[in-house]
Amino acid sequence: MRFEQLKHRVARREQLLEGRLQQTGDQWRTLRTTWRDSWTPLRIVVAGLIGGFVIGRSDPVQTLGKLGALGGSGTRVLQMITALSGLFASVQASSAADQAEQAAEKADEVADDAAVQPAPRSVPAPEPVAVAPRPAEAATELSER
Repeated sequence: MRFEQLKHRVARREQLLEGRLQQTGDQWRTLRTTWRDSWTPLRIVVAGLIGGFVIGRSDPVQTLGKLGALGGSGTRVLQMITALSGLFASVQASSAADQAEQAAEKADEVADDAAVQPAPRSVPAPEPVAVAPRPAEAATELSER
């Protein structure tokens, strides 16, 4: 084989490799987004329940010992979970308080704008229109007389 042919083959292989790398990257991004989107809260809970059931069925005495019923290390895990749930709740409460504060500020701004602008003229109420009774109502009125 001549040198030019080898050089041409190497260039083709490099192009092929770059194309495959691009395809692999695109497929990886697609897999990553699909994986993240597929983990809904319900699926997470179901996976946790199934995983806990399988682990509990495999060796219940050892599992109970890890959770603290028979051993002391499980109480630390439960304390950590409790602390993390309290932290999560406090973060949610602070964000709700911030949102409420922003809503109150917007309401104050709207109230100030309404106080500055003149009140709209009152529109007279439309006169009531006489409507003929429906046939069933007219028959009821006649039968009651």
